[in-house]
Amino acid sequence: MPLLEGAEDVRILMSHGDLDHVGAFESLRNARIPDAVIGGGRVSQLATPCLAGQTWSVDDVVIDVLWPDRSDYQPENRASCVVLITAEGQRVLLMGDADWFSEAQVIRALYERNLLGEIDVVVASHHGARDGSSPVFQQLVGADVVMISVGATNRFGHPHASVLEGWHAVGAQIYRTDRDGALTFSFDGPVRTWRADSPTRW
Repeated sequence: MPLLEGAEDVRILMSHGDLDHVGAFESLRNARIPDAVIGGGRVSQLATPCLAGQTWSVDDVVIDVLWPDRSDYQPENRASCVVLITAEGQRVLLMGDADWFSEAQVIRALYERNLLGEIDVVVASHHGARDGSSPVFQQLVGADVVMISVGATNRFGHPHASVLEGWHAVGAQIYRTDRDGALTFSFDGPVRTWRADSPTRW
């Protein structure tokens, strides 16, 4: 939040209502009140619903919502907000916890935009769980880099071996927070792995 000092327009986007995605929002209670809170699933009941077709631009950064088309999907993961961010000639796809059904709709949205095979970075769905990153999705998005946000020794066994194998099979370079530490993606540079850059802090 200190990075937002002086910002004219602060919007917070939360993929959906699962606590591992929105729980940290509580820690912002003493921070600046955002101009907008946007979210999918249960979050949409307390904020602006995240819906396909919404677009925001900040300077040369374009943010497009590709999914969901409504906010009342069950299970909650199906209502995850999926966002495409375009800047510096690169495209980053944030999948939230989207399941295979949602991924099929994202593929359709990318096809309609003539962007199949044109995605540079994917933040993998559902921490690399096997209910996301379907083989068809992996083959069609054409990601060069896949980032997986996952806790070390998590009780669910994420990321699933079949998901990792699928991303490897399409030639994607995989980064994982459980092994690489915090990850930073820069639109004008490589992915920064904080465990490699600051090993004493890990």
